[in-house]
Parts: sequence; structure tokens; C-alpha cells
Amino acid sequence: MKKLLVLSLLLVAVNAFAFPGGDDTLGLYADMETGVNTLTTTTPFEAVELYVLLTNPTYTGASGYEFQIRTEGSITAAAWALEGVQPLNVFAAPIFAVGLGEGNLAIYPNEFDACHLLTYSAFVMVAGDLVNFYIEPLEQCSWNPPNIGYADALNEGNLQVCVPSSGAFEYNIFSINGLVADEPVSFGAVKAMFN
Repeated sequence: MKKLLVLSLLLVAVNAFAFPGGDDTLGLYADMETGVNTLTTTTPFEAVELYVLLTNPTYTGASGYEFQIRTEGSITAAAWALEGVQPLNVFAAPIFAVGLGEGNLAIYPNEFDACHLLTYSAFVMVAGDLVNFYIEPLEQCSWNPPNIGYADALNEGNLQVCVPSSGAFEYNIFSINGLVADEPVSFGAVKAMFN
């Protein structure tokens, strides 16, 4: 009985730290555990490190993925590091059509049900400068119409479309010194909050 109680508490604890959003979500985060998608800089040339994560994957993991990351704002010395045993990107970053390989070469979820695909590092030029990140499909990709997604870790022929963590391509997935929008905001919607 004690084992069942401990197991139940662990299950609740793990689910309490689950990433927001639904299945097969691609996003950029400040850590690999909590789904934080904003940060604030306080000094000039402050270093930032961010992580592209596939959260709540339908398949057991990823043997490849396709998307591009667009950045708006003042950033310098940007670098992308591919995760995995033998990752191969057929384009140059920030455009990614990456093959990892199946089985032991694939990337599998961590204890928070997130696959760590990429690490991004850069410096924000001026403290407080606004920098936004967007995830978008490639023009030529594995999906028609173009979309973002990944291939199953155990069968690279099984492709899965993903959803941006913001909910739509036109909304940023991460912001430095700003906010992440998850739905359009109109003046009418703002007025409705105060009625």
C-alpha cells in the first residue's frame, strides 16, 4: 500500500511539471523542465542559452525534424548546437532539416516528456532590448502544405506534424525582454477585460 501511495505521489509530481500545450509541440525554452518561454536581460552583452524542445511527442522520440527559427531583434554571436549522437543538418542554421538516425541514434524524451533537439546561445547587445523568436516551416519540406514536424524514433517513415508552442506561426515562441503571445489581442478584447 505504501508503494502505491509513493508511486501516486511521484506521478502527480511529474505531471505538475509537464509542459504547457498539447501533443507534438515545438518550442523554445529557457530551461528543459518548466516551459519558461521568456527571460529578461539586465546587463549589456548578457549571454543567453535556450533550448528547442519537442514536448509531449506522439511517437517514442525523434529520428529527425524540419523547421526554421526566425529571430527579430538585436542579438550577436548566435550559435546553434545540434543534439544527438550523429546529427546531420542538410542546411545551415537557423534552417533545420536534421537527420539523427533510428533506434539508439534517435532523441528520446526526458522525465518531463520533452525531447531536447537544439541548444541556442547568443549575447543580447543592450540590456532590455526586445528579441523575439518564431518557428516556421521550410519552403521545401516533407509536408504538403508546408509544416513543422519530426520523424518517429523507431521508423523514420512515420512523420508527425507539430504545433508551435505559441499556437500559430505568426506568434512568437520565445521572447527576451518581452512577452509571448498565444492569441491575437484586439482593442475590443482589452476593453472586454474591464467590463
